[in-house]
Amino acid sequence: MKSGSASENSVSIQEIESIADLGGFADRWNRLAGHRFDRSLAWLIGWFQELPESNRRLAVYLASRGQEIIGILPMVLSTIDPEIRGPMQTAGMGQTCKGEILELLGCRGCFWEAKGILAAEQDQESCGELFAKHIAQTLLLSPFDNNGGPKNTVRKKNSDATKQPDTTRVQSAQWRGIARCDLGMRAFAETLMAIDPDRVKLNEENPSSYRFRVQIGPDGKPIWPLAARRPIKLARQGLASGVFQVVKAREKEGIVKNILELRSLLKNDDSSLSETFGAIRMVQQIVNARWYPVDWMEDLVRDGISRESFMRGSLGSLMVYWRGKPIAGAVFVDQGLSRSVIWMEVRVHPEQQQLVFWMLLSELIASGSEQNIPEINLYSELAALATGFVNHPPQVYSVVWNPPVLSESTQVQSNQSKFSKIR
Repeated sequence: MKSGSASENSVSIQEIESIADLGGFADRWNRLAGHRFDRSLAWLIGWFQELPESNRRLAVYLASRGQEIIGILPMVLSTIDPEIRGPMQTAGMGQTCKGEILELLGCRGCFWEAKGILAAEQDQESCGELFAKHIAQTLLLSPFDNNGGPKNTVRKKNSDATKQPDTTRVQSAQWRGIARCDLGMRAFAETLMAIDPDRVKLNEENPSSYRFRVQIGPDGKPIWPLAARRPIKLARQGLASGVFQVVKAREKEGIVKNILELRSLLKNDDSSLSETFGAIRMVQQIVNARWYPVDWMEDLVRDGISRESFMRGSLGSLMVYWRGKPIAGAVFVDQGLSRSVIWMEVRVHPEQQQLVFWMLLSELIASGSEQNIPEINLYSELAALATGFVNHPPQVYSVVWNPPVLSESTQVQSNQSKFSKIR
């Protein structure tokens, strides 16, 4: 752990590079994450484990007022891997980057949207400003272009098994998937733009997940949207015919059994099995963290830190069978008033796909309504079949910092214009 200089209002910044150092902050981390399982420590460290060990360095920043942690900015420094990351054209970088990139933990793959600063609402903006100033001075700006500030010192590296030389500098930075309503990351972006306007660029992003909301009636059952009632009626009639069977699980044994059944629907060469940060790999990460030995978790447990302190939400699964044969299923996490479906499969003849999808979706929504959960988030292309539901996807954008000075004289005005849209 490294400490930065104290800042305004006696807030200091610390950097953590080792998972072992995060254990003592697990409870505070998850409280600041609020009702977002995909911001929990277990989810983000699982995501971090997907990166090749030799290509990653943890870079978690803590803002503390006295002994109290008031803000956390979870990031990672990783070496560009074209097979994982590809050209950075979509991030507005203009070319494929080489070297280290600084980015938010969890910003790619399954539920990549809406990552950012973890802090209470009243501390969001101040934490955003402090984090931006600290990172600009210590990682992004050279000793000769930090607007008159103190000379930059090269950051020492330890932990998480990287053997890269200490002289390596950050080659680029991108904070992807920032929610428009995130006041902390907005302050972070505005502060970076004020410090280094020529090299900071804003880009709008297209979310990958779907978000549906259903009103729950006084009987605890969902009130289906008018446009979706016909397909749902057909789906419910099919489920009531006795030919189909639904199996739900909320405990370890049943969940694992359903996951194995879901896996059996895929061929061994299915590309989704090896997709980095994909749904299947992330389900494996969270199941392992909850119930099975994984090195990073076992080390912390030996230090007296409970597994439960890393977890957020309640894990569940649901399978649909036809005459005893699995044909569809899903793995999800319930957190607060949302059910987030991480992995969903429907493997039937194309002519039957939409009907079976409606069976699965209606069961996911109905069982969630029984627990007073009105919102369902889907990370699946299958969600496009949910015609009749209004999609409320997260509105997100990215902030990119590039080493080369941009030649366009209108960059500052362009950023201001984009921020006016984000407001």
